[in-house]
Amino acid sequence: MLIQVCLFGFFIKTSKTLSSLHEARKLFRLAPNRNASGTEQSEDEDVEFWQDHGELFAAARFEYGTLHPELYWLENHEELIDPQLRDAVHVLEAASHNGQVVDEAPIRRLLKSTQVEDVSRIRVLTPKRMLIGM
Repeated sequence: MLIQVCLFGFFIKTSKTLSSLHEARKLFRLAPNRNASGTEQSEDEDVEFWQDHGELFAAARFEYGTLHPELYWLENHEELIDPQLRDAVHVLEAASHNGQVVDEAPIRRLLKSTQVEDVSRIRVLTPKRMLIGM
């Protein structure tokens, strides 16, 4: 018996007896090794493999589900956002809403340098909230 699932606009046919997740895990073992590629800095190495099996991996992701579905709707879960970032964003939003000059300094202070030129990092989520299992 076949079941048809619509995921991201694609209709995926899955077998009721064979798990897409199980099948994808088996197939993933055969996935090309990106580190063994002979071409440096190529973004499309072995793209055919992923295109050929994209529907299966999409069905597997659907079957697997999400560990923390609330991460997809952060506007309803502000407690997950780092408090310093959340407060800085609120200050900027208030200034914008009141027609004031928006000073980006509160956000810029949260940016940390990395070893890569012109790349910074910023804490977005509060790790402690994720560790306690919400």
